[in-house]
Amino acid sequence: MSDLAAWDRLVDLLTDDPRVAPEVRLALTDADAYLERHAEQLADRGIDEAGDVEAVLALVDALAAVGDLARVDWKEPSEYLLEVVGALPRVRATGIAIDGVLHHDEVCPVVAAANRLLAPAGVVVVVVEEGTDDCPLVALPVDRHAAVVAAGEAVDVWVRKPD
Repeated sequence: MSDLAAWDRLVDLLTDDPRVAPEVRLALTDADAYLERHAEQLADRGIDEAGDVEAVLALVDALAAVGDLARVDWKEPSEYLLEVVGALPRVRATGIAIDGVLHHDEVCPVVAAANRLLAPAGVVVVVVEEGTDDCPLVALPVDRHAAVVAAGEAVDVWVRKPD
C-alpha cells in the first residue's frame, strides 16, 4: 500500500467527513502549499518551514476543524474534558450523558470511564498521538477500533484507547 493510500485508510476510518483527506494529502504531497494555507495556525505551533509540516498534524487539525476531534491538554479538569468529549458528534448521537462520569485530574482515566458507558452504544473514544502536549480525542464506531490502530501503525501514528 502506498503512503498516500495508507493515510487515506486512516482518515477514512477516523471520519466520514470528506474535507479531511484533502488536507492530509496536501501536507504529504505539497508541504509548501500546506504551510502557506495554514501559516498562522502552524506559526502558533512554531512551524514556519515546510520541512516541519507533518501529516499527523494536518490530520489532527483537519479533524478538529470539522468537529470530529476534541483537543484537550493532558491535565484538563474532568468537567471540561467530559464537556468537549460529549460534544463530539458520535458521542452526542448516542444520547448517553457522560458528564459526571468520573472526576480525575488526568485525561486517560476519565476517557476510559466514558468509554465504558459508550461501548454498549457502539462508540469508543481514542487518542490520536500527535507528539505534542495536547491530547487529541476522536470518537469512532467500536467496530473500527482495531482497524484504526492498525492503520495508524502503518503510518507511524499511535492511536490508542485509554484503559
